[in-house]
Amino acid sequence: MIDIIFQLMIFFLVTMSVLPAVKSAPQVEGNMSLPTPSQGSSEVSHLVQIIQVPFKTNMYGYLVLDGTPQSAEFYKDVDRNRAFLNDQYALESEIVLATNMGLWFNEPGLKAKFQEAFSQQDVKVIIRAARNVPYGEVVKVHSILYNIGISKIAWLDGTVASLKADIKEVR
Repeated sequence: MIDIIFQLMIFFLVTMSVLPAVKSAPQVEGNMSLPTPSQGSSEVSHLVQIIQVPFKTNMYGYLVLDGTPQSAEFYKDVDRNRAFLNDQYALESEIVLATNMGLWFNEPGLKAKFQEAFSQQDVKVIIRAARNVPYGEVVKVHSILYNIGISKIAWLDGTVASLKADIKEVR
């Protein structure tokens, strides 16, 4: 019995020393650059933030930021009100602002938005959702995008209050 344990120990020690060292994935925190859907690129064309509609338990909407002036203007407002966005009333007012600017979508609207975008450019998308958003909601958005033909999709964890972006106008 001792011989078998000794041989297994030797085997694992030799095996571990032969395997190449593997770096762990870097953690995304604060203002660090976001991981992108395509290797070698540092920019994405769209960011989809999944948000639970305030005061409605099972209803979700989608905030889409892209390279439009409306997105940049909305982000400036988010940046000004960042400290208050964990409150449902403040979040609801941001959703109203996003709706007025054409950045807030339901499921059919999201599909139409990305079909139009896919026909015009190479689309790279980051999907962001808070940890309390059901996994199925994120998968639903991913499948909508994938069925349109978008294959460069990344997932991130985060709320609107923690959103850090550098929006550059592309149109």
